[in-house]
Amino acid sequence: MKKVEGLTLRHIASENVIVAQSSENINLSRIISLNETAAWLWNSLSDSEFQKNTLVELLIENYEVDEVTARKDIDELVNSWIKAGIIVE
Repeated sequence: MKKVEGLTLRHIASENVIVAQSSENINLSRIISLNETAAWLWNSLSDSEFQKNTLVELLIENYEVDEVTARKDIDELVNSWIKAGIIVE
């Protein structure tokens, strides 16, 4: 998987929002807001390719969560990111 190019995370009015860096990618009909954990995970990823396991390991290492719960949560998160069009497989 990989982040879609041209997107960045900004903190706007107490919200973590994914925004386009150029006018070519702007779609004002959708706002993509991330909670604190999802925003932290997003910022932890480089712009290179990553696997779900990378996100699972980050959750386990930095939060008090077991592997089964982490995998379930990451599956849901990745599916929502794909559906939102902010990452590609």
